[in-house]
Amino acid sequence: MPELPEVRTVAKILSPLLEGKKIIHVEIIREKNILAKKEDFCQFLENETFLDVSNYGKYLIFSLTNEKILLSHLRMEGRYRIRKEGSLKGKYDICLFHLHTGEILVYEDVRKFGTLEIKEKKNLFLTPPLSKLGKQPWEENPDHFYSLIHHKRKPIKEVLMDQSVIAGIGNIYADETLFKSKIHPLTPACSLTKEETTTLLLSSQEILEDAIMQGGTTIRSYHPKEGIDGLFAQKLKVYGKGNTPCPCCLFPLKKIEVGGRGTTFCPCCQKRKDHPLVLGITGTIASGKSTLLTLLKKHGYHVYSADEIVHEAYKSEEMKQFFSSFYPLMIKKNTVNRAILLDYMQKDSLFRKKVEEKVHPFVYQKMQEIINEAKKNDKLAIEVPLLFSSPLEKECDLIIFVYASKEKQRERLIKRGKDPDKSLLFAPHFSLDEVKRKCGLLINGDDSLEDFKEKVNRISYLFD
Repeated sequence: MPELPEVRTVAKILSPLLEGKKIIHVEIIREKNILAKKEDFCQFLENETFLDVSNYGKYLIFSLTNEKILLSHLRMEGRYRIRKEGSLKGKYDICLFHLHTGEILVYEDVRKFGTLEIKEKKNLFLTPPLSKLGKQPWEENPDHFYSLIHHKRKPIKEVLMDQSVIAGIGNIYADETLFKSKIHPLTPACSLTKEETTTLLLSSQEILEDAIMQGGTTIRSYHPKEGIDGLFAQKLKVYGKGNTPCPCCLFPLKKIEVGGRGTTFCPCCQKRKDHPLVLGITGTIASGKSTLLTLLKKHGYHVYSADEIVHEAYKSEEMKQFFSSFYPLMIKKNTVNRAILLDYMQKDSLFRKKVEEKVHPFVYQKMQEIINEAKKNDKLAIEVPLLFSSPLEKECDLIIFVYASKEKQRERLIKRGKDPDKSLLFAPHFSLDEVKRKCGLLINGDDSLEDFKEKVNRISYLFD
């Protein structure tokens, strides 16, 4: 969706093309996009002349003679074109403005979400939608901006995109502004200090002004004009770059969802307040995850393994009673015998489901308690085989996926005295697309121990 810089660019392109040109006829193709009665809309605009085109936030403002305004919101993919009279109509045409020069100003919209409405100039900012908008960033001052957001508990990313708070910032420039300000997108707006709020406002001004100078950003199918690409796309630091190295610290950028919108940030440059840095380790069985945890411990990380938590859980009276209620012989030497457990789980799918429903939430709860009790400057590494399907995924600032070939997995499992067929049967399986989408770092664990250590040491700058 075009944001303030893109809309400002469109206005700059259209203004000299339309100035002094008279509308002799308005032809509406799709009435749903017109926020007025068809007859009133046409009568209001016909025989009026364009004076200039400007914008406020994401709205285009067409100023005409007799203090009249045509107000337009492009939404997702709205676009204006100039065509010659008599040219074929387009598949996505919404409204045609026939000009006295033999040209047609065409509003087209692939998604059909855009809107057009008419206003008297004197009421433009006194009535919706513009009356409901906040100030544009450079019209705002830090003290007033702080007063607007200091009571809001929503994540600052959502607040930045709230047009009633500040006009013109959408998903792209919210990500870029937060990165420049070194503020985590999930930070509650009410927790920001005056200094942080001032930094945020000034950063938004700088980002938007730079984007305007560059003609905005071209994203997917949006272009301000045929043959013109927004050059600010080349300056984007984080937007749309999840799992690529941060341009400042090289830590993998992370993509999450905030308020239903994809959000990219650097977990190191934009640290969460009162929250430790958390690395999530997952991957295939017998791939080297435990070795990685040991190496991370040497880098000052507190390391925790889901397998160790499960092992301790099996010694608890609650778990022993749970398992003995199904198969009493499963309890050996005052703990759950895991070899027997695997046998029963393989034979009885219903029993396996009940075990997973009991054990998995227990592990997630214990891991969550560990994270909650950690200090904000702590560094944690948690190893969770089913991380992708757990609530712990959202807690991880970086997810590292460790994998190995089937041959290497079998070799290692045999050395551990395990039945490789049985172990691999119960091991989680991963979608390559999901791994690429969610993991900032992939490590091949087929190497020897020494080679694996050397591989991890080469990227140790990420962990220090």
